[in-house]
Amino acid sequence: MSVYYANLDFYEQLPEAFSTSVLKRHFWDNPCLFWLCDGIFATHAYSDQSVAKASQDALDRTIDRLVADNKDRAVGDNLDQLVEWLSGNIQDVGHVVGTIIPSFLSTLAGQLISGGYDVIGLGTFFNQTSACLSLARMLRLHGYSGLIILGGAGVTDSMARGLIRSFRNLDAVVVGDGELPLGEICRALATQGSAMPLSDQVIWSERRDSQRFEQVKPEPVRRRGERTTTPGIPVLTGDGYERFFKIRSQTRFAGEDVQIPFEISRGCYWVARSKCTFCGIADDFKMKAKTPHVAVPEIVGLAERLDADYLVCADTALPKNHIRVTVPQLAESLKMRRRSFFFEVRVDIPKEELRAFSQLGNVVLQPGIESLSTPLLTHMRKGTSAIQNIQFLRWCRIFGILPYYNILHGFPGEDPTWYVGMKSLMRHVFHLSAPRTATQVMLLRNSPLLREGGQHLGVVKPWDEYRIMYPAVDAESLDDLAYYFNGDFSDIDGEGIKPRADLISTVREWQRADRSGTAFLMRDKVDGGSCAVYDGRMDSAVELTLDSVDAAILDAGDEATDLDGVCEKLERGPERATLSSHVLQRLFDMAGKGLVLEERGKFLDLTIPINIGGRS
Repeated sequence: MSVYYANLDFYEQLPEAFSTSVLKRHFWDNPCLFWLCDGIFATHAYSDQSVAKASQDALDRTIDRLVADNKDRAVGDNLDQLVEWLSGNIQDVGHVVGTIIPSFLSTLAGQLISGGYDVIGLGTFFNQTSACLSLARMLRLHGYSGLIILGGAGVTDSMARGLIRSFRNLDAVVVGDGELPLGEICRALATQGSAMPLSDQVIWSERRDSQRFEQVKPEPVRRRGERTTTPGIPVLTGDGYERFFKIRSQTRFAGEDVQIPFEISRGCYWVARSKCTFCGIADDFKMKAKTPHVAVPEIVGLAERLDADYLVCADTALPKNHIRVTVPQLAESLKMRRRSFFFEVRVDIPKEELRAFSQLGNVVLQPGIESLSTPLLTHMRKGTSAIQNIQFLRWCRIFGILPYYNILHGFPGEDPTWYVGMKSLMRHVFHLSAPRTATQVMLLRNSPLLREGGQHLGVVKPWDEYRIMYPAVDAESLDDLAYYFNGDFSDIDGEGIKPRADLISTVREWQRADRSGTAFLMRDKVDGGSCAVYDGRMDSAVELTLDSVDAAILDAGDEATDLDGVCEKLERGPERATLSSHVLQRLFDMAGKGLVLEERGKFLDLTIPINIGGRS
């Protein structure tokens, strides 16, 4: 079995400006541009030249519309850069589509066929399906008669059936986790010749010779030295990355930083409790996770074997037991050399557990913040509050952790006044890390929003950009193939337009302040227990002096707590004698100055201590 990292070969052939401006950066900051990454391959997935031309025409129209309108669902500087690049380099796109891609596909197909493989598996996510389908067609054109199987994390049952119906070059599509079904297929071929296993995860093409695919019930999978506690999550040893590094050493990317992915769990534990309304994870996707004693040596082994400086956790949401156990153990095991890590988490992490992340080195966390409005968070079933989200951002600032998050807006059934309150709150936290984007919520397959939107959504249909990839597919099949959908969103127009526009403008302002590093709200202890506060969140900096009681109250509000909690912490300290009914008034006075956040009876210190308890 071999793993091909065809993306490196492809990038090597691209004009450098194209790979940098389009494929390497803009897709991740603007996922709604998936059509550009997929669309440049789409025309080569079809033998019928009229269909191929329809795909090319759809791509050209979409690029022209993007350049002309400069409109997108996301807020971010990279979109402006992309539009500027496309405006002056349309001919490069044509050269990539018409010359580079067919040559690349032909060469890759020849390499794969020369390997003598009985099965070729093509992996897709959300922006590689057309590339996979184009390669499948090229393999058939080169005479390949073995099995071609498509699969990937974003493939659902209906998608699989739509792909099998619409693309004759595929023999099967795997739904969900693909390792076990693919392994069963390969083992059956090796041991039984033509036998194919029964599996609900594999959707077979009815066009193939049924005699060739005699169906038998597979034996249970048993691996020598298997260390995973849950079937379907293999342990990585680093062997699978060796070809990647070998190819990379011979390309212009040899000197660039490499992100090494690893996996601790699959699924999201919150889905089983209260699925977020916009979440596209399949309802029946069962949470799987390795144990810490399996995960830690695997990750340490990858880091040391591959001499990796940047490791990326592919989990949707890191399970809580791994935050408690795996992260501190990783920090201890790798303490001789600090590295960079990326994790996706929920914000309800205790402070000391969040601190443990900072011991790993340079850490980026993608928390499910989504909004700074508690009513909107409740509306989207996040199970969190605005004050929790701000607490997380503040602790990240204290510990030197970079949070990477988005603000969502435009939910069916929303109240426009939620954005008015959010805009006001944002101006108090310009000293914390800004969101990467403010983007209208997307309608994703499997999401409660898509199922339950009802009259709020009006007519629901797949994104128009899917016609680039699937120009000749009928409407029913297109519904099956799509992951992203559009609704009319009729109730977010009218009076909701201005509050959302003001919110987006405030996010841009926050982003500018964050990039410049000019906004701050710092607190330093001085003699007698009092403190000095330096407030530079707005244009002009202000210095305030707070007495020892106010300083102690701020200390007590390090974690969001109610009045009783604040008083309880004060009673343990030297300010017990001064504790009185004035504490609540002091809290609201500091809230009026923007030093404390109050929400539904809970209070949170917004200042960043200087050299107190963290790395500020």
